[in-house]
Amino acid sequence: MTQKRLSHLHTQDATLDVGKDVYVYGPDVGWEKASVVAHRPDGILVQTEQGREKLVSPMEMDMASNTAYQGLKDLMELDVLVEGAIGESVLVRYEADQIYTAVGPILISINPYKTVDCYKQEDMEIYAEHGNTGIGSVEPHIFWTAESAYSSMKTDRKNQCILISGESGAGKTEATKLILKYLTWRCDSSGNSASAKPKDGTEEIGDVARQILDSNPVLEAFGNAKTVRNNNSSRFGKLFELQLDNQNLIVGACITTYLLEKSRVVHTNEGERNYHIFYQMCAGGTAEQKTEWRVSEAKQYHYLNQGGNISIPGVDDKKEFNVVQSALKTIGMDQEEQRKMFRILAAILHIGNLKFCEKSKTEEGIKVENPDVLKTVGELLEVDITELEKGLLMRTMFVAGEKVSIPFKPQEACESRDALSKFIYDSLFQRLVLRINKGMDKVDLCNLKIGVLDLFGFESFKVNQFEQLCINYANEKLHQHFLHHFFTLEVAEYKQEGVSVDQIQFTDNTECIKLIESRPLGVLSLLEEECQFPKGTDSTWLQKMSATLTKHPCYEMPRINDKAFIVKHFAGDVVYKIDGFLEKNKDVMQADLLTVLATTDSTLLGEAVFSMQSKNTGGKRASAMQTKKRVAGQFKDEMQLLLMLLEHSSPHFVRCLKPNEKMKPNLFAGEEVIRQLRYSGLLDIIRIRKAGYSIRMPLKVFVSTYLIFAQSMRFHKTFQSKKPNDQCQYLIEKSGVKLEAGAIVVGKSKVFIKENMHAGALDSARDAILSNAATKIQARIRCHQGTVRWRKILYGIMRAQACCRGICVRKAYGRKKLAFAKTKNMATMVLHVVMPAHRMAIKMYRRRSIKEKERAIKQKAEAKRFAALTKYSAKMKIWHASVRKRLTEEKIQAQIAARLAEEEEKHQKEEAERLKIEEERERIRNAAEEALRTEKESLHIQNSELMEDYVALKEANERLKMKLSMEMKRQESTAGIAQQLRSQVNRKNSMYTATMYNVTQDLKHQIHEAGKKLDMAPSSSEQPITESDIITKLIDIALQNLDDSIPVVPMARQKRIPSTCPVELPHSYVKMHNSQLFQLLAWCQRCVASHGGISVDSVENYSTKDGDAVGLKLNLKSADERRQLTWHSTTLIHD
Repeated sequence: MTQKRLSHLHTQDATLDVGKDVYVYGPDVGWEKASVVAHRPDGILVQTEQGREKLVSPMEMDMASNTAYQGLKDLMELDVLVEGAIGESVLVRYEADQIYTAVGPILISINPYKTVDCYKQEDMEIYAEHGNTGIGSVEPHIFWTAESAYSSMKTDRKNQCILISGESGAGKTEATKLILKYLTWRCDSSGNSASAKPKDGTEEIGDVARQILDSNPVLEAFGNAKTVRNNNSSRFGKLFELQLDNQNLIVGACITTYLLEKSRVVHTNEGERNYHIFYQMCAGGTAEQKTEWRVSEAKQYHYLNQGGNISIPGVDDKKEFNVVQSALKTIGMDQEEQRKMFRILAAILHIGNLKFCEKSKTEEGIKVENPDVLKTVGELLEVDITELEKGLLMRTMFVAGEKVSIPFKPQEACESRDALSKFIYDSLFQRLVLRINKGMDKVDLCNLKIGVLDLFGFESFKVNQFEQLCINYANEKLHQHFLHHFFTLEVAEYKQEGVSVDQIQFTDNTECIKLIESRPLGVLSLLEEECQFPKGTDSTWLQKMSATLTKHPCYEMPRINDKAFIVKHFAGDVVYKIDGFLEKNKDVMQADLLTVLATTDSTLLGEAVFSMQSKNTGGKRASAMQTKKRVAGQFKDEMQLLLMLLEHSSPHFVRCLKPNEKMKPNLFAGEEVIRQLRYSGLLDIIRIRKAGYSIRMPLKVFVSTYLIFAQSMRFHKTFQSKKPNDQCQYLIEKSGVKLEAGAIVVGKSKVFIKENMHAGALDSARDAILSNAATKIQARIRCHQGTVRWRKILYGIMRAQACCRGICVRKAYGRKKLAFAKTKNMATMVLHVVMPAHRMAIKMYRRRSIKEKERAIKQKAEAKRFAALTKYSAKMKIWHASVRKRLTEEKIQAQIAARLAEEEEKHQKEEAERLKIEEERERIRNAAEEALRTEKESLHIQNSELMEDYVALKEANERLKMKLSMEMKRQESTAGIAQQLRSQVNRKNSMYTATMYNVTQDLKHQIHEAGKKLDMAPSSSEQPITESDIITKLIDIALQNLDDSIPVVPMARQKRIPSTCPVELPHSYVKMHNSQLFQLLAWCQRCVASHGGISVDSVENYSTKDGDAVGLKLNLKSADERRQLTWHSTTLIHD
């Protein structure tokens, strides 16, 4: 996929001085910081912070930021708005466990893949108190965005919407749950005084808040699954709408879902799982529940074991199932309703295990290979097993008005099976969402709403299909709304600051949206059109697009693959494979299987199927001529409604990012993060900033930064007395820089600077002044340092000379004095010290010598005694060892003798046993040889019989070929006969039309004859008796003869007259059971048959949305029974 990079500032080489910090781009590492080393003809040599040197062109580099290393809370405060600065600032915050960063009003959330302790009650209270004062007073946080929406709703009295987007695994689901947690707490605690809460609504509000929070586990279980990128990936989009009253308290909520991934129910890729609820049922169901569901371990089911992952590390499916059951109870589903729902889910698992195979060679069609599984499915779905089997094995078509059943092939039957599973799960999921909304939706009581939208992010895989086109189309629409919203904010800020700017140009994705949704030549329109053709295929659809859209700037055909097309999205070019587009858009469910599901005795399944059909046809009583809304059309309508909601709401944006693809904590991949920033649209907002005045500096910051331009004037009172705006204007004038018109504009509170101006002239002028001043300061310092050093040397020389002279005098005097003292001391020492000490030393030496001799003799005696004891101890150890060895050898010999005796006895027994085995083996060998000879003889006989059968079959095959050729010749002659038959049919139709009047008169006469027998002749004062009166009298006679114990309740009368009936006949409804129906039928037979040629012909079953119905079909026949008129009379609805 082709990636788009932000259009960066490409400065002139002259501004890139040696030593200047820059950002350089590499395809593997993204943006990294470096410094300019040298300028060369073929580029600029830079050195990265890691010490690597590389040669780059000015087009691959950007000016470095001087504030990004601080990890700013708001990226809009960066002095340079480029990708490298954004990546550096986000990295600094991520390494400090600050996972949230603001980009103006937008919040960036980076998934830490570890627990971060910043979601406590105390944190919510901090943001509730200070969160609405702006990002300057608090750190960016998900609670800050939620509080911003809540405060805006209270202040502006306007609906709010928080849009959460990002790739799979970026943390969108967790962000949604945290926002809902904060809003339910905030909206329930904002009116914590008694006067603020309604007296009769406190408990209801608490219940709604709990239902909102508990709906998350339910939706995650039914709509989330493990993928290779995320262990809890949402496979559908959802919009939570919190409904608030005029006191800002929650009174209700509503959930809207978008584009559930139905294909995951029947197929999962390697390393992925199906939806969580299936694994939770298998792991957490009780023994009684599993017996009712007939389920066992998850690995036994085809739908669950395809990906090879049955469990998720760190997730307890059994515990999660208990949480889901508790949450279902909270949202209002009782045990019986839950039981029915889990039975349907278990049926889907069993449907996946159905297998199909060809029948025998003599029979056509296929059959179910495991009928016991089919029986289980029928019992769990509560449908007729025979009809279910027919629906799975064949499809019904009407050819020339006749019903024809066409058997499936095994592969087609598997596709029909999977379609059934997807339809049931989708119907159940939509029914579950309606059930959740039924308990929470209080739209009549709400005044304002806060929406939380969790929608899928832009997707581009190796293989992109129909789902990716829909998802990326939704992202295109939301991206367009995102850009237009912030473009409006940008213009509003310029207007507020009194700054006039030219028209801001930015990359718009309108052309891409037109390519996808325009009529009649958009991608989706052509897809819808192709789906209406019976013989339409993916290839014909691609041919039409190639013929009509080739010149479109956002459409392209790949050079190699002829079964794909390319759409140039705002986030990059995506190649779509056309395989399966028409099938997925049609989302066709076989009519026979729909009929089977409609006759289910399970009320839950019946409601789910009926609501799904009503949604697809656009209403409960859609006419037969209405066509089903296809998937692309439905999704397009849903996006239009969503955008209408966003247009009437104040949006707040949360962009979730993944720090790395490995889902590891403390690992930041810069290129991966920048790629997601491009897809999220944040860099487009920066592009809008860069198109105007991308650098916005507060007035005081500008003065402190460029105060050097004022030089000595900064100390004068005249400069200090100026207003901040005038000070900035004075500094710009004193800078000496030649400015283009409108390069720098001073607003009311900020200075607006175009980025190329900031990166070049102003900084260069400031650096020149600082460099000149630094040179003068260095010269003065060097002069001062030289003077100080010379004075120190001179003073040192004088001190050294004085010291040398004093030393010489003191040495001469000292030598004379020392010689005299030495002679005197020597004489005194000899007389008074040396002689007495010598005598004492001689005495001490003698005493010491005697003591040392005594000590040596004592030590020698002790050594001899110790040696003797050591020798004796060694001898005793040797003796003890010999004794122990002798005893041990005797004991071992005794044990060996006993063991030898036992082994001898055992050997004798084994020898006897071996002889027996040899005899038995010989006997078996003889018997086997005899049986083998017998079997060979029988096989030889059978082989000869088979050869005879083969010859006979070959002859029969030749005869069949001859018959087939004759049949083909006969069919060729049938064409002429068919033309003759059509002419005969036309003649018969004309004859039928001519004789209708006679039939009608004959029937009227027969009806009046029956009236005469019933004594229904009119009196002179009454109106004449009509055919309707006579028929009504006959029905009343039948009803009067019913069992009095069975109530017959007449209901509203309704007329339904067949087009072929010449008279107006009454039509009434009565409510009765099956047993009453057959009594009525029997009485009609007996009572009516005696009054002319009128008979009850049959009873017909009907299936309506209100339940099952039975119709009574009466035939009015002439006396000779050759003419008859059928009338569908009373329709009887039974329980």
